[in-house]
Amino acid sequence: MSTPLQAVLVSVPDLECGFSRDLFVHWTSTPKNSVILTSRPSPGTLARFLIDNPKVTTVEMKVSLERGAEKGEGL
Repeated sequence: MSTPLQAVLVSVPDLECGFSRDLFVHWTSTPKNSVILTSRPSPGTLARFLIDNPKVTTVEMKVSLERGAEKGEGL
């Protein structure tokens, strides 16, 4: 059974915090998923790094869990 196609719009285009960052970490763990940036992100951000380095296929990130995430609230 195949997974249905999904699209998600997020409000913080820099991928630096919040739902957009959480979704990026979760979404990109599956190679067939794509991330489409619809605006030019700020310099020095994860999203800008991805725009400036289009051939990069792996990004090392430090991800820490917040108290809510530890209890299963969120992704």
